[in-house]
Amino acid sequence: HLFDRQGNYLRAIAEVGEGPGTIPSLEDFAPGKSGEILVLSTVGDKATVYAVSTNGKLTQVFELPYIAHSFAALDNGNFLFHGGYNLPFISHRVIQTDAKGKVLQRFLENDYENQMLPMIERNFFPSEKGVFMLEIFNPNLYLHQADSLAQVLHADFGTYNLPANFWDMDLMDSFGKINENGFATFRAAFQQGNLMVTDIVIQKGRSVSKYILFQKGKAIYKLKADKDEEMLYFYPIGINKKEQVLFLTYRSILEKHAREFPEKISMENLPERDFDYPVIMQVSLIDPE
Repeated sequence: HLFDRQGNYLRAIAEVGEGPGTIPSLEDFAPGKSGEILVLSTVGDKATVYAVSTNGKLTQVFELPYIAHSFAALDNGNFLFHGGYNLPFISHRVIQTDAKGKVLQRFLENDYENQMLPMIERNFFPSEKGVFMLEIFNPNLYLHQADSLAQVLHADFGTYNLPANFWDMDLMDSFGKINENGFATFRAAFQQGNLMVTDIVIQKGRSVSKYILFQKGKAIYKLKADKDEEMLYFYPIGINKKEQVLFLTYRSILEKHAREFPEKISMENLPERDFDYPVIMQVSLIDPE
């Protein structure tokens, strides 16, 4: 779906279906260099990249014999794809292709042999430094740049680390145990200029909370957000060129906080409607004195 910068709905530009002008599935999407939207569609053991114009014209870019659920378009026209832990279908969890789908490089050899369901998640986060890559159940954060994928951060989640025998167990047996004890994993990573934001989710039973880390220069700040509470700062989605952090929330939640902090939160250009609707907030970090 396409919206203008004021949030007004314009039109649908891609639809999942079996008829003409539709795509079989929609796994992921990303903006292209010429204003088009690149869409990843995976069915069976094949992934297809489509280009969709803002008026809905659909063009197949290439088809790839790889089970991908997340991708990233690189500045040089190449692509990254993430395939998860499913052997024997996935020999490497990340591959790089050229603009026509030819595999150029393979990263992170997959040696997990137990049963694991496909994990549908966003794995790639483009930034000024390159493309950050993360995956569930992995405490490592990677950065792709100059045709290489390197680990740039290893997180010690303390009591929320996965047990040492996690990868030796079948996921169907082990997930209930780690969920009962609680576990942490990376959810997102954003970087712009002098600011980096890392989103870490903690799940224990039915409770879901987050620690969002902000690194500005040498200073590091931490924000704890609980999903059970009003989710004003629960969903970071990026950083703009002014180094403001973008959060996704809803008008009803924003309105409650605006009543309490009118000098910090503006409801300008957010009219009340018959239904609640999502809002993107721009949040500036202010160094404490």
